[in-house]
Amino acid sequence: MQETIAFPGFASLCALLLFAFHPLLAQEPAAQEPARDFPEDALQIGEDEGITIAGSPEATRQTRIVTKEDIERIHAPTITALLEELFNLGATSYGPYGNAASVNMRGLGAGRAAILVDGAPVNSAQSGTFNLESVGVNAIERIEVMYGGADTKFNVSGAMGGVINIVTVKQQRQGLRFGGGVSNTGALPGAYQKRDGSTGDAECRDLLDAQNVNAFVYKGWNAGAAGEYAFSASVFANRAENHFLFNDYYGIKRRRNNNEVWDAGTAISLSGTFADLTRLVYSGSLYYGDKNTPGTMTAVNYGKQRDFSTRNALFLDNPAVFRPVFRDNLAVEASVSYARERIGYEDIPLSANGASLHTLCALQAANRWSWYAAKTFTLKTGWDYAYNRLDSTNTGVQEAHTAGVYLTGEWGGAVQIIPSVKLVFSGGALVPVPKLGFAWQATGNLSLFNNYFRVFKLPTFNDRHWSGDATAKGNPGLRPEDGWGADIGALYNGAFTLDIAVYASYVKDSIHWRSASGVWMPVNIGAAAFFGADARIQKKFSLSNGKSPGFIRAITPSFSYQYLLSYILTEGLTFASGVRMPYMPEHAFGVALDAQWKTGFLRLSGHYTGMRYTETLNITALKPYFLLNLTINQTLAARTSNAGRPPDALRPHITLFCVLRNMLNVSYVSVQDYPMQGFTATIGVKAAFEK
Repeated sequence: MQETIAFPGFASLCALLLFAFHPLLAQEPAAQEPARDFPEDALQIGEDEGITIAGSPEATRQTRIVTKEDIERIHAPTITALLEELFNLGATSYGPYGNAASVNMRGLGAGRAAILVDGAPVNSAQSGTFNLESVGVNAIERIEVMYGGADTKFNVSGAMGGVINIVTVKQQRQGLRFGGGVSNTGALPGAYQKRDGSTGDAECRDLLDAQNVNAFVYKGWNAGAAGEYAFSASVFANRAENHFLFNDYYGIKRRRNNNEVWDAGTAISLSGTFADLTRLVYSGSLYYGDKNTPGTMTAVNYGKQRDFSTRNALFLDNPAVFRPVFRDNLAVEASVSYARERIGYEDIPLSANGASLHTLCALQAANRWSWYAAKTFTLKTGWDYAYNRLDSTNTGVQEAHTAGVYLTGEWGGAVQIIPSVKLVFSGGALVPVPKLGFAWQATGNLSLFNNYFRVFKLPTFNDRHWSGDATAKGNPGLRPEDGWGADIGALYNGAFTLDIAVYASYVKDSIHWRSASGVWMPVNIGAAAFFGADARIQKKFSLSNGKSPGFIRAITPSFSYQYLLSYILTEGLTFASGVRMPYMPEHAFGVALDAQWKTGFLRLSGHYTGMRYTETLNITALKPYFLLNLTINQTLAARTSNAGRPPDALRPHITLFCVLRNMLNVSYVSVQDYPMQGFTATIGVKAAFEK
């Protein structure tokens, strides 16, 4: 084994054979890549940060990144809440933990943002969305959010509003680290009115409404000539009754029931880096959820849903293929992933429609090449393929093959010009998706960007084939969503940080479900236009030299704002009609104040969501709301030095935390007729041991 790998080109040759017989998906060049005299894909790797497995940095795009440290400080119950808190993304949710939820980007939601896990697309071909809760928050090393359409970093089809990449594979380094945590979330108990008109007493068990337990282990080691290896595993489990008080439409205090959730998941990864810098990474995950899904706030019946999903992916990259012929100028990246999702649903009591069962299998692969031809020119090309098969009681057996090839060029130094085109193949049709991007490093602290792009998205299986339900049916005659967009923005990183972008997009044949004669059916609504701005400003103030324990070392205020004008342009509607897209607020903002001391962290944050209409007729509107949250972390037994310890001694890090959400106890809905939680308090402890 050691003698074989010691031959420099063997792993590269294996990679080429793998590409010939197995389709695989793209990944980031290795961090150990040798120095070159030309631009390389700059990995942002730091202490306790994750690695982006796929793609390369895209200088012409508004991009925001949070690290594991940021994620652990927030203690968000779900990834949806995390994206809303840290990125100020708009979210729509049918309730607290375990209920369906999605995010929107630049006015486009409900599956129009591409979700990736370690660079692999995970949006469901059945619904277009992804169950974000199947990824444990504690398993995340890094989240990258890229705004705008026509993705050229990952070259993912259907990225109309943007891309969210959730990285779970940990940075490869030597050592051992393990730990875990537990927490409890309590809701405010109180008297409420039952459906029969009687008064219900306060339920003290609401103080123990939800619990979370999680654990992880990481081990990295150097095997000499055989390479460097790393293994990581994490597991989580949740119990949530989701019982809480809310005000109905008449201001009467009610209590939410029939929304209990039990779920658990695990994720593992194994990575190796060999003598010729070839990196091989396997990652896999399992998720199971047993959920009660309530109806509207006035409904009596509820549903029982059971989710089971698994994902497996194999990633391979070589940043210096065909060495020494190309002098490390040619990099190749690849992977293959397979996912299986099974969702079972039935009404309680069982309705005339009976139970529904949906099993979706997805095989995805791609291969990409990067040729660093000169100091100021890089050529990138590649392909991807996806096969999806759905066996559903509501759609029958459906299959789909999609594929794409792309070509991207990158010119320039201080001024970059990046043209790109992707050809998407589906259903016998060939669709070009072009993009032209510009980036200018105006000064050392100021960079500007500008993009022009096409957006394109195919209908889902549900959109086209849903049947077997008297209240809803699919539309096989749907056309794909298609449109154009542009944005311009700037990033300043000096005395303060300012990130701002102005954008516009036009989408025709946008797909939305409408009710006619009591039957819901998806239709192409014609066209819609979006005009908006997204800005974020942050300033860090250092208050001490850090030598006084317990004294505030720094405070960081930040403010983010989103402005969106949306127009439905169909059935005689014009810009003057002012009819807006459903669930897209005109104004949204977030404000936060972070305070840090030597052994702790505090964050006070607020999020405002403006008025939203619930349908394309703009008749029913949801009231705006403002949520105020407080998070406190205090670390115990943390030592920053190994002084006085054996070299292999374990270093403990124990953190106590408390999170107060919706401190103003606002009664609000994210989706019409589905109430959200009022004030909740979470207390917990996390422990990590490292050597």
